[in-house]
Amino acid sequence: MKVFVAGASGALGQALVPKLQACGHEVVALSRSERAVAAKGVECAVGDLLDAEGMRRVLQIVTPDVVVHAAKAIPKRGPLTYRDMRATNRLHDEATANLLNASRAAGARRFIGESIVFAYGYGDLSSAVITEDHPTRSNVPRPKLNEEIDGVLAMERHALEANAQGAIETVLLRCGLYYGPRAGTDYMATMLRRRMLPLPGGGRGLWPLVYIEDVADAIVLATIEGEPGGIYNVVDDQPVSLRDFVTELAQRTGGRPWSIPKRIARLFAPYFVEVATTAMRVSNARAKKELGWSPMHPTFRDGLDAWQAWSAATS
Repeated sequence: MKVFVAGASGALGQALVPKLQACGHEVVALSRSERAVAAKGVECAVGDLLDAEGMRRVLQIVTPDVVVHAAKAIPKRGPLTYRDMRATNRLHDEATANLLNASRAAGARRFIGESIVFAYGYGDLSSAVITEDHPTRSNVPRPKLNEEIDGVLAMERHALEANAQGAIETVLLRCGLYYGPRAGTDYMATMLRRRMLPLPGGGRGLWPLVYIEDVADAIVLATIEGEPGGIYNVVDDQPVSLRDFVTELAQRTGGRPWSIPKRIARLFAPYFVEVATTAMRVSNARAKKELGWSPMHPTFRDGLDAWQAWSAATS
């Protein structure tokens, strides 16, 4: 099977490509520059997701069986402000439409979109377990958060409409917050050691995390498994408070977490404050049942064990 991966040079793409190759798939990676992925021994297609005609030409040449949209434009330090998310919002909306149209024209069988649990909203949603049937945009504590939710839901709408038209099978993975290799954990550890990682409001948010290698496993399964038009939550078995996660990370790597009032943190990191104080319990039962997926790192401590081993091996 030939799999076209948009976002192959990102943290998720770097976890995904070797897993696809290990399954015997031929992988073609989209990049703005051949140098970004050529060193990894992967066939490269050069193009810009925001160039609709250019993407049609690229996909006509590649003729993939499956297309994976895992492209993001988030700063390595993570998104702190709403501005930090705007490029990714465009990739969710415009780029998804361009990539879907190009995929359909090229005769691709399936399209897999990397969505996120913030489709459900932000703030305090922790009173109930959230399944894929939970209403989207169910809690929006600040109007500016609609920019991010609009982008995520635009991605999902484009995919679901294409599936409903019978033009291509689509599968959407609503992923939790990533941690693990190249997924921000290294940066958090560095900032902890420098005493530069404050926890807004004491870190009381409850996060549905997911180890980045587990997301890659879910995508590999979704190339074949999953109902066309299906949406699947891809998260750890247990949510964790931001404070517990950071405290555990600090114990392993040094440093100490400290708290900062939300009103002060909003002055320099308004978007991160909303993420840090969001609380939601998300179920992964449907992904387990229909994709045959189960996280190899079911809790954050399991994931941090694996991240430490990876960090030691690559240092």
